[in-house]
Amino acid sequence: MWALLSLVPILCSVSVTDSVPLQQGGAGVSLSDTETQTQTLILTPGQTAEIKLEAKPNDVILATVDSQQFDPAVQLQDKDGNVLNENDDIATGNQSAQIISRLTTEGDYKLVVSGFKGAAGGQFTIRTRRFNAPPITGPNNSADFEDNKPAWRSIQVKKNTPAVIGIYGSRSNVPTGFDSRGVQIDNRRDAYSFDLGGRFIHESETDQEIYILVPRAGYKNYTLDYIPVKYETIEFNKKVSGSLPRSQAIIYRFRANAGDLLRTQVGPGRYGYQITTRSYKLNNERNGPGILPLDGQVKTNNQNTVFIRESGEFETLVVHSEFRAKEYEFEVMDYAKSWNNTTQSEFLPIGENLYYKWQMPLGVLLDVSATSSLFDIGFKLMMPNGDIIANKDDDGESTNPTHQVLITQSGTYYLQIGSFGDGGGGQFTISRHITQPSEFSSGASFKITNAKPELRLLPAKKGEFFYLALESSNEDVRVQLFDPNGKNVSVSIVKEPSGRQILLINPQMDGNHLLTIATNSASNDVKLTKVTIK
Repeated sequence: MWALLSLVPILCSVSVTDSVPLQQGGAGVSLSDTETQTQTLILTPGQTAEIKLEAKPNDVILATVDSQQFDPAVQLQDKDGNVLNENDDIATGNQSAQIISRLTTEGDYKLVVSGFKGAAGGQFTIRTRRFNAPPITGPNNSADFEDNKPAWRSIQVKKNTPAVIGIYGSRSNVPTGFDSRGVQIDNRRDAYSFDLGGRFIHESETDQEIYILVPRAGYKNYTLDYIPVKYETIEFNKKVSGSLPRSQAIIYRFRANAGDLLRTQVGPGRYGYQITTRSYKLNNERNGPGILPLDGQVKTNNQNTVFIRESGEFETLVVHSEFRAKEYEFEVMDYAKSWNNTTQSEFLPIGENLYYKWQMPLGVLLDVSATSSLFDIGFKLMMPNGDIIANKDDDGESTNPTHQVLITQSGTYYLQIGSFGDGGGGQFTISRHITQPSEFSSGASFKITNAKPELRLLPAKKGEFFYLALESSNEDVRVQLFDPNGKNVSVSIVKEPSGRQILLINPQMDGNHLLTIATNSASNDVKLTKVTIK
């Protein structure tokens, strides 16, 4: 039996509704309950307002009191006046009062509303909800839906113990509910919905009781799981295997260094598991992700391919959605192949992406190309920090891409090879050519073309102010200067009436500076002269 009755306050208005909209769960699960009542009442200053109710075992009472005229407080009392729960403010800055309690004994109870300051009073609204939430005492609970209604269950959760909350035989939604304050549970962490159910990982900062809704959607039976997450450590290129129970999430942790390009993979097969690879604890303690997702094998949810931006500890969550235990194998592998030769031929499986790595010195010109007669090949070129500096598919009318780039940062570079549209595969060849800079000779004349820039190493000292006199047969010559760390050096250009360009330079560090001279012309005669300004 469910009854609400105002005994003490002067009644301003009462409205009882069959359905009051509440907040929505992360995947659309409504927390509204048909047994909800809203009353707008007036509290006489210095008095209390009592609302009687009758409850049966495991009824959960959620009461919220709002007022624009005073700071309300609310208590849940038994019939003898013993206080079972009380609250003044929901949270800092929110003066509404809210309590939630599960009643273990059938009987009469009452909600008592007062002003936090005894003399306060005025109009207030109390919204009271009730649902029956028997506790689950083990890792799972299976039951029937009663009277075609949604089911609620209460769970005792432990402090700092991440656990999977999963539902089966219900709607394809991520479950949600209320915590011990009556606040909706954050169900976004590792949330995943699947056929007839869904799950998320819950972690609490305190020991508390929470209340989970199992939505009804035409099915007779349901199962609710609450299973703590398991943690394991793993090394690169070492495969582990076992049996993964329903709703059991295993998190594998491993150390990785900046520049590692890894693949985390679970099997067998391409489907049936869900995995998520992410940062756990970075060495620099910053809040950045530390990890860059990369293209992996197409049409599979059983793997992650990632680039490590920052050294530290990382983790991969492994879980599946089948109702019974599932055998699995898991591995974290170093996925980038070393590219030692200038030309290399390989085989690309259909739908796959392959990665290659090699060392590059500062101040050289890199030409890279990829060719295949069997599929539309494409590549991405990545810097040592993971930034993509080229994403190439076709080169003009050719489906074989090429790219030329000046290397201004030494370190390990990466090349991703894939098929445009992810629909092809087969034999391919990748090639790279490195052009080294030559020594700068003041006053020397040379030819440049639009095929590639000329590279010169120009010795300079910090604070040694000088200029370069540039004479050329065409006016479209472009000059750039880079310091020994690869940073672009600002150059001021003055053009004389004769067409000669004067490039004013003030070096900020000692060492060889890289000078690039480029043109759009098919051929251009150039002369460069260095003049020190004293």
